[in-house]
Amino acid sequence: MVTLMICVTVTTVNAQRLLPGQKGIEISWGGLSTRIPSQDYFLNIGLSSNGKYGNYWLWSFEYTHRNSPYDTQHETIQLPVETYSVQGGRSFYLLGDFRKTITLNFGVMAIAGYESINRGAGILPDGARIEDKNGFIYGAGSRLSLEMYLSNRFVFLLKGGINILWGTSIQQIRPGAGIGLRFNF
Repeated sequence: MVTLMICVTVTTVNAQRLLPGQKGIEISWGGLSTRIPSQDYFLNIGLSSNGKYGNYWLWSFEYTHRNSPYDTQHETIQLPVETYSVQGGRSFYLLGDFRKTITLNFGVMAIAGYESINRGAGILPDGARIEDKNGFIYGAGSRLSLEMYLSNRFVFLLKGGINILWGTSIQQIRPGAGIGLRFNF
């Protein structure tokens, strides 16, 4: 009896992680390129669905806000460039520890959305005209994420990625890095 009590108290039980069919909701925030995150940032909310071997599907909505500086004769003003996009793709398990407490994943995704420059206002305060147009964008993206399980349900994410977009008249290649949290159901 004493031996059984010692075995129960000493042995730790680890729940299984990355179960096929398990779903989760992910929220992340980060900065774009090397610019200050408070001015150029993204917010992302997504749903994940685990597959086999630690791979998972990811569908998300992302809001991106960037300020583009414009110099007038008297001052420098910041023109907002906002992107609303939906993303869908697959994340592949690359490596991790035995208990799957820390994993490294690589993801690829398709992107479609809408980009707004200066909130649709085509004329600037000094009378200059913006030649870049609002419009629909599309493209592809990739991400590398380091995922740390805080518990069996909560996952902390460090991620970096790059999006390549067409249909934009601004910046076609857009790198970014951020942090996030996923809750697995």
